[in-house]
Amino acid sequence: HDIIYKLLPMQDINPNRPTYGVWPYFHEEDIAQMAPADWNWADFNAKILLKMMFDHLDKLTDDLVRRMEDAVVHACRAIIKRDVQPNYTNISIMGSFVTLAAGMRLNNKDFFEYGKQRLKKLHDYNVKNGSFSEFNSPTYTFVAIRELTSITDYIQDEDCVGLVNTLLDMAWYAVAVHYHPTTGQLTG
Repeated sequence: HDIIYKLLPMQDINPNRPTYGVWPYFHEEDIAQMAPADWNWADFNAKILLKMMFDHLDKLTDDLVRRMEDAVVHACRAIIKRDVQPNYTNISIMGSFVTLAAGMRLNNKDFFEYGKQRLKKLHDYNVKNGSFSEFNSPTYTFVAIRELTSITDYIQDEDCVGLVNTLLDMAWYAVAVHYHPTTGQLTG
């Protein structure tokens, strides 16, 4: 609880600033000092906050949940404003999860519909190209698998799960094709 209470006020909640919805890397660093700020932190931190609320709600106080929900709202607005395109695979997937999960958790149809449209765009782009833009990066392949699995684990929407299952098949196919048994590594 103490750590989350320390983290939440660090988020930029001023919608007039370009860093709106984002957190700095360090407690000692003001977000204005970051050169540049890491807009992906809206996705990363909101994802963790949402999973905490889904998985551990019974361990969180009402006040903390309310503050976490507020932070997620700011992060979702930042994610929507930034509107990362599907060629930025891991953040596109993560932002889809965050907006879908926030839409479900907060009963926010706008967030959910944005997430669903973003996921559809991600699906169509990658199916058309036959693979992820970052397929040749072993690190990102596993990040994509993990983030896509979050959607199947938490989002109860048949259309979304169908889109994700196609993408998961693509990701696991890339792993199967590029796995080098002798070295135990993924290859290009």
